[in-house]
Amino acid sequence: MEPSEKGVSRRTALRGLGGGLAAAGLAAGLAGRAAAQGATPAATPAPITNAGQVPGTVGTLFGVVAADLPPAPVEITLARAVSQPGDGDLEDYFTFPGPFAFVVESGVEVCRCGTAESPCLLLRPDGTSEPAPPSPADIRLGPGEGLYIPTNTPDSFFIPGPDPVVELDLSIFPAQTAPEATPEASPTA
Repeated sequence: MEPSEKGVSRRTALRGLGGGLAAAGLAAGLAGRAAAQGATPAATPAPITNAGQVPGTVGTLFGVVAADLPPAPVEITLARAVSQPGDGDLEDYFTFPGPFAFVVESGVEVCRCGTAESPCLLLRPDGTSEPAPPSPADIRLGPGEGLYIPTNTPDSFFIPGPDPVVELDLSIFPAQTAPEATPEASPTA
């Protein structure tokens, strides 16, 4: 999803992905049928056996072991979202039907995430992670930092400004579920 001039919040971006994913799935399905009906076949990918063969620089943004994946089939989405100063509300908690992770590209974001029993993971710029302080602690995130939010774990965010936040969002949701956040009561209430 391309960021607009006005910006798109994380929650809005996830809601809007449903139609885009359906269109992409339809296009992929049509392309697969065309190939099966004798159209020009796609090139056969060659396996890369040595990372040195990959041009450019490859760096891990984050790595986690996810034990809370929804049952197959799942939709895996990678989105670039832009949120404007003032977007979000730290008292407006929501959950997702599968794990969600994001890394801030630019700007500053404040989040509250998880509980003592179900912590989020704070993702560091060096690729490491550690348990994030549970709600209602404010977690201030800058470029290269992010959160891994387990399935059905309360999360809220706020963009304090003065600049917009650009982040990369990765979600793994059940394919039958519309990618929409579920409002939650504050985990500390």
